[in-house]
Amino acid sequence: MLTFKGEMLIVPHEKLRKRVAEVLPDKVDSTFLQLMKEVIDETGAAGLAANQIGFNRRVIMFKDGEMYRWHINPKIISVSIEWEYDFESCLSIPDERGSYRVFRVPRYEWVEVTDSVDVGTFHHYSGFLARVVQHEIDHLNGILISDFGNEEIPVC
Repeated sequence: MLTFKGEMLIVPHEKLRKRVAEVLPDKVDSTFLQLMKEVIDETGAAGLAANQIGFNRRVIMFKDGEMYRWHINPKIISVSIEWEYDFESCLSIPDERGSYRVFRVPRYEWVEVTDSVDVGTFHHYSGFLARVVQHEIDHLNGILISDFGNEEIPVC
């Protein structure tokens, strides 16, 4: 088992605001993917973008039930017409109590994604997984949930 010895980048860290460049798939090895999985497990997060833990790699990982899925150089290629508004929090936007700030964020109901590994394959995600994928790809593009301008929801 690896132990993540780095730190989660939090706002206003400048790396969270930069678009991450594409990476060659062979630069993403099983050790790196294991590290991302470990961070998800340790934090209880639904997903993670590599730049949140300080790596300049265009990689996302998320849980799908008990499975872990990842995309290298993910691109959203198709989206639903319909939007859903729901609540999201983010490991990179903590509050002063050690929890995470919560925002109401609009997302497409479903998305189709392609990446550099499964070239020509389209991955369809809907509902909660679509929300997670959009959230993590936003991170790779330097976008945070607080950018949507929705009021923060107080957590009791």
